[in-house]
Amino acid sequence: MELLIYFLIPLGLTIVIESIIALLLGIRSLRDIIVIILAQILTNPAVNYGAIIVHRSLNATYYGLYLFIVETLVLLVESFVYKKCLNTRKISPFRLSAICNLSSFGIGVIWGLLG
Repeated sequence: MELLIYFLIPLGLTIVIESIIALLLGIRSLRDIIVIILAQILTNPAVNYGAIIVHRSLNATYYGLYLFIVETLVLLVESFVYKKCLNTRKISPFRLSAICNLSSFGIGVIWGLLG
């Protein structure tokens, strides 16, 4: 049950944060917001599962390297999904992904430091 919570809380927070950021960036279509949510459902659990494994088995240096590599991959995957699936052209898919991911990652780091 603890593992399920470890996945659901970050996923839920990421969906909320990135949806709000997308709205602030001018994404208004419900379909586009759903695409953004589905992209989070696709990427977030894999990132968190890998983070659990790396954090428990390797030292902090490798954990930081893991986060850098996987967040870069997420940025690229989400950019591709947004380019192919979003109807809006108000913001480039790469910029949208970068701003959303930096926001949710940054808030997650702050949350972790406070918790």
